[in-house]
Amino acid sequence: MNRFSGPVLIILVLSVLPLTAGDVTLLNPRFDESPSLDRAGTSYFFPFPLDLRDSFLTLEYRSGLSCRLILSDGTGKESYALPPLDGSSDLSRRYTLEEKPPFPVSSAELRDWQDRPVPFTLTLTGRDEYDYPAPEADHGTILYSDRPVEGDYLLYRWTEGDHILIFDFRDYDTQDLYLKRLAFFMEKPGFRGTLMTNEEMAGLHGWNAHDYSKEGLADFFNLARDTDFPLSREEEALRQILLNGGILIDGGETYLTGRGAIVSLTRETTPVLRERFITHESLHGIFFTDEEFRESIRKYWLSMPARYREIWRFFMVNNFYDPRDEVLMYNEMMGYTLQLHRKEVEDYFVWRFHRIGEIHPERRDYIDGVVPYLPQAMLKIYDDLSELVRLRYPYDNGAFQRAD
Repeated sequence: MNRFSGPVLIILVLSVLPLTAGDVTLLNPRFDESPSLDRAGTSYFFPFPLDLRDSFLTLEYRSGLSCRLILSDGTGKESYALPPLDGSSDLSRRYTLEEKPPFPVSSAELRDWQDRPVPFTLTLTGRDEYDYPAPEADHGTILYSDRPVEGDYLLYRWTEGDHILIFDFRDYDTQDLYLKRLAFFMEKPGFRGTLMTNEEMAGLHGWNAHDYSKEGLADFFNLARDTDFPLSREEEALRQILLNGGILIDGGETYLTGRGAIVSLTRETTPVLRERFITHESLHGIFFTDEEFRESIRKYWLSMPARYREIWRFFMVNNFYDPRDEVLMYNEMMGYTLQLHRKEVEDYFVWRFHRIGEIHPERRDYIDGVVPYLPQAMLKIYDDLSELVRLRYPYDNGAFQRAD
């Protein structure tokens, strides 16, 4: 459909969208400074449409709920989910729309998730001047970056997958402050679905690296909200990051799911394990965000010989995963297998099973019965899962580097 432009567009916008008391007409669309919030409007109109291919809209507003930014060119509209901003931290003072609208923008309107108009101000930021809070990066950039971690973490948006944020934390202790409670809530047998206090978690190990879906994150923060559970400063900052990134949406009474997932690793991890962990966790990221890929893994799990599934449940139980969660079982099967290079598969799993026997001598008989055919079984699973990855992503496994 052809879009209007120039003077015809101005007449159309002003006639179809009549100005109200909360509206503001911006006569100079190259504005550099926004008015104070006490002079803000709930809608803005631009006499000359804004082409946002080379610029960002930055908004400042106050809202306890997530908002919808509605951009129009006079003939069509695009809506974008924006986070609640209360000004309590740097993460919640202003928001920059990083997405590119598909048309030059003639009007902008902001409403909260209960459809109430929200006063806001606007500034334009050049894309060459903008400091991305989560710059796009591939695994090589993340693993071999010499950027210092000046705060608690570096944050990236993975170039592959759909809206996957990767946290690179300063060390394990810092990672625990943000994600340890989530680990018990999401995956630990005996603790799943409960919010543990700091005292209850003391002395218990979370994970060395993490991955969480938007659904699990929403469940965690909804339970904390419903029960007035006291979250840490770091967990509150995480929630704002999820809201800013569109992974969660605050609807007022409940947190809703947007799009994406999060994964994490730390700078304290050795280089070899960093490569393994980022591969493992990123595989979970695409599992969470790619429905067709997730379904292919589920079907493969169901097609496996029952003995193979039994072996995996045994392995998962002895690595502190809840075996009652069927999705967790085949998600982790994929992660533990494809985090390896093919040449590592046989020795890795034979060693891991013998290690279980050293810790639990009473399980030695079962392990001795499994180990003779374990290498062949694991290589078969590795090759089959590798093919499922290659059908959708151009990668070699083990390092998740782009295949030639």
